[in-house]
Amino acid sequence: MRSPSDLQWLAAVQGLAVVALFVLLTMYLRESQTASYQQALAANHQRNAIAYGELINDSVLYAERNPSIEPVLNSIGVQINRGPAAPVAPPASPAPRH
Repeated sequence: MRSPSDLQWLAAVQGLAVVALFVLLTMYLRESQTASYQQALAANHQRNAIAYGELINDSVLYAERNPSIEPVLNSIGVQINRGPAAPVAPPASPAPRH
């Protein structure tokens, strides 16, 4: 049979285990809520980025028909490419070695 001091020690260890379990469970729940919130923010950001890209593309297509919108697009950094693309020059050859 165990002595009373051993039983008290086991009860204290069990109490600490329950407290530790409660603390760990609380931390897990808070982190999962934070992760869920951040996932929702990321999804919202992706939707906004897609909508912004579509708006810019539609504005560029509109600018092809109505050039008066070009200053507005230029003010936000959107460049309208008109005409065929400029040919790319071949890379310069290195200077000959003597």
